[in-house]
Amino acid sequence: MLTNRQLIRIISLFSLLVCLPFITACSNAEQDLPLERVSLSKHACINGSSLTPHLQLGVNDQIKAPALAGGTVRSGDFLISLWLICDPSLASDDPDFPEYSWQEFSEVRYMGFLSIWEYLGNPPDQEIKESLTINGEVISGHIIASHTDPERSLSRGDGHVSYGPINTGNQIVAQALAAGEPVDIVLTIFGSKTLAEVHLRASFEETPDGYRLLSAEILTNTGKLP
Repeated sequence: MLTNRQLIRIISLFSLLVCLPFITACSNAEQDLPLERVSLSKHACINGSSLTPHLQLGVNDQIKAPALAGGTVRSGDFLISLWLICDPSLASDDPDFPEYSWQEFSEVRYMGFLSIWEYLGNPPDQEIKESLTINGEVISGHIIASHTDPERSLSRGDGHVSYGPINTGNQIVAQALAAGEPVDIVLTIFGSKTLAEVHLRASFEETPDGYRLLSAEILTNTGKLP
């Protein structure tokens, strides 16, 4: 016959085995929880705010929202603009803007991204591709010119504009802000070798009502420009 002590130990072991799957599930659930929504300070979206050094876009009059960081530089035969934009309309889950659909979601509430390039050289004799990376991860890439395809020719003055929310597969930008790390955005245009490359690095700090820009710089592959 089992003693009381042995019986208690058996009951305790059985209880542990029954509860273990639930403990594991709870632990996994905590690990799988999405990142708490990261947001810019609403003050960052007000022109003239003392919290954010606003920059003049000077590249696209249709973008009315203030710029947080960025600039326009020449690299190789390309004039390239990279900007982080403060745009309240990019917060699809914000009750202040319920009319925007989920496609307008930005992983950092109120933050958008604008890239523009213009070609300044002669028609190229090779295939040219564009690649955008954020903190070392490739976000997008595509062919922008082919010397064998007339529909993809590239001539002096040709260019491309891309603007919209930031929505990466792994919330790279939101994760960087939450961890206090800088956001490094690199636009590279290349053929058989790198033809142009521009870096935009921005650092943020947390405030009671969201993140604000702490510092920013834009560089080319030849180094920092004045």
